[in-house]
Amino acid sequence: MKRFRETGVFLALAILCIVWAVSLPMFLRPENLYNIGLAFTFIGIMAVGEAFVMLSGGIDLSVGAIMGLAGVVTAGALSGGTPLPLALAYGLMTGLVLGAVNGGLIVWGRIPPFIATLGMLSVARSLAFERTQGNLFSNFPPAFLWLGQGDVVEWEAFRLPFPLLVLVVLTLAAMVALSRTTFGRHLYAVGGNEASARLSGVKVGGVKLGAYMISGLLAAVAGILQAAYIGVAQGQDGQGYELDVIAAVVIGGVSLAGGEGTAFGAVLGAALMGVLRNGLILRGEPAFRQILLIGVVIWLAAGVDVLRRRGWRRSSSSSG
Repeated sequence: MKRFRETGVFLALAILCIVWAVSLPMFLRPENLYNIGLAFTFIGIMAVGEAFVMLSGGIDLSVGAIMGLAGVVTAGALSGGTPLPLALAYGLMTGLVLGAVNGGLIVWGRIPPFIATLGMLSVARSLAFERTQGNLFSNFPPAFLWLGQGDVVEWEAFRLPFPLLVLVVLTLAAMVALSRTTFGRHLYAVGGNEASARLSGVKVGGVKLGAYMISGLLAAVAGILQAAYIGVAQGQDGQGYELDVIAAVVIGGVSLAGGEGTAFGAVLGAALMGVLRNGLILRGEPAFRQILLIGVVIWLAAGVDVLRRRGWRRSSSSSG
C-alpha cells in the first residue's frame, strides 16, 4: 500500500513535468530546474517533520511561524556578533523548545492538536515580530550565506545546492527512523490506534512529544536555511507556509487519520507542489489562482485518503 501511494504521486509528478516541458520551453532550462529544487526544499524539510506529527494522528499548524522565528533568532544573534555555531544552536533550540511546548500542551494539557498548534502559530509569529521590531536582519557573514546559497556539486550545467543536500539527508534519516527503529514502529501504532498502542505498552505521550519536537526542529532547520538563502530575515518569514507543508504531506499519501504514509511520500508531495507552482508562475498565472489550485489539490488528496481508508475498512470487515 505504501509503495502504491508513492508510485501514484511519482507518476503524477512525472506527468506534470512532461506537460510543463512540452508547453513551457523555459521549464527544462538548468537555471529553472535549479530554482525548483531550491523552492521546494524548504517546504520539503518541514514536510518531513510534519509527516512525523500526522503519522501520530496529530497536526502542526505552527511550522511556518516556528520557521520564521528560528530564522530571526539565528539572524539576530549573528547581527549581534554571536559566533556562527552558537547562533545556529540558538535557532535550532528555538524550534526544538517550541515543538516540545506543542507536544506538552497536547500530551499533558489535553489540548487538541489543532488548537494547541494554532495558538503556537500566533505566539511564535508575535515573538518573531517582537525580535525584529519591524526591521530586518542582514549583512550576514559569508559562511552563513553559503548554507543557503552554496553548491556542494558543480558539474557543467548541473549544480547541487547545499539546502537540497540537507533535504536528502534528512529524508533518508527519517525513512530509517520510521522503518527501522522502535520509535518509528510506535509512531505508526499510535497513529493507527492509540488505545491499542497504549494497551500494548507503548508510551503514547512520549511518542507524541517526540513527533512534535522533530517537527519544530526541522521547521527551524528550514528557517535557518531560508534566511541564509534570501540573505535577510524578518518577522513575516514563513507566513502561510503551513498550508503548503500540510498540502505536501497529504498529497504525498500520509493519512489525515494517522498511522499511514512515509516521509519520502511527503517529500514527493512537496516536489509535486513545487513543480506545479513553478509551471503556474511560468505561465503567468496570478498568485490567487495558484492558491486556489493548491486548495483544490488538497481537497482531492483528502478525498482520495478518505476513499482509501473506506476501502481498507470494507476489505478488513469482509475478510473477517
